[in-house]
Amino acid sequence: MAFHTLFAPITKTGDPTFNSEWTYKVVKASLKNFEQIYLKDNKFLGGENPCIGDLIAFFDITMLEALEFDFSAYPKILKWIGEMKKIAEVQ
Repeated sequence: MAFHTLFAPITKTGDPTFNSEWTYKVVKASLKNFEQIYLKDNKFLGGENPCIGDLIAFFDITMLEALEFDFSAYPKILKWIGEMKKIAEVQ
């Protein structure tokens, strides 16, 4: 799923049949999987050190901040976002 689809209602573009309820269910399921699979026992996607995958995922996931998405149900993602924001190249 492309995140630009989430912004369709805000920008008044895209498919007029956009179903935001369904889309948020998919996003929440994706975040749950991201947390339970990739961050299960790791600080970053590849372990203790960040990799290019972290950078790509970070920019995709933090796009949700523009929608004021509530990440409180995803404590590992919140911690990961905090760790990513500490990296000088990300700042």
